[in-house]
Amino acid sequence: MAKSPEFRVLSLAEADSEYATIETHLTDLMSKHSAAHREASVIEADILARPAPRMRSGVAELLGNTVDTSLQQRPERLKEKRHQVADLEDAIEILRRRLADRRGKASVAVCAAVREEYGLRVAKICVALNDVDAAAKDAEKLLDALDREDVALSYLPPMRPTFMSGYLHYLKEAQEAGYVS
Repeated sequence: MAKSPEFRVLSLAEADSEYATIETHLTDLMSKHSAAHREASVIEADILARPAPRMRSGVAELLGNTVDTSLQQRPERLKEKRHQVADLEDAIEILRRRLADRRGKASVAVCAAVREEYGLRVAKICVALNDVDAAAKDAEKLLDALDREDVALSYLPPMRPTFMSGYLHYLKEAQEAGYVS
């Protein structure tokens, strides 16, 4: 049997522009989330590695100590990054729900695009099943002829394709779905 030519199934995003928009937005927010989370981790690690002086910068200056004012700004930057991470997580969750809601409409479009090709493949299965059924009936006729002659079939031994019992159901479903007539 000849192999079917390669058939490319559209992605949900290719089939539905709104799905694609949501997916792109989600990817963008996930990238921003990763970056913000990394930045928060760097700030937190810096706070642990280089603690700020215990005295206020004004006092340190009066004492003649060098003051790195950036050390005192880190907790506020960390707080801002954590808020940004939380906001991004909330937005990502909302977009995931929207994407899940849109999946059905996008799936309808993909299925419509592949229906004809799938029908051709189901029809090939049905043809093959009919051929197998005809071959099984032909083999059974020979076994029936041996039975009529009272031949002990255990010496053959007979092979009966019991797996064929479900094929009629498959053919019926294929007809009901409109893949074969």
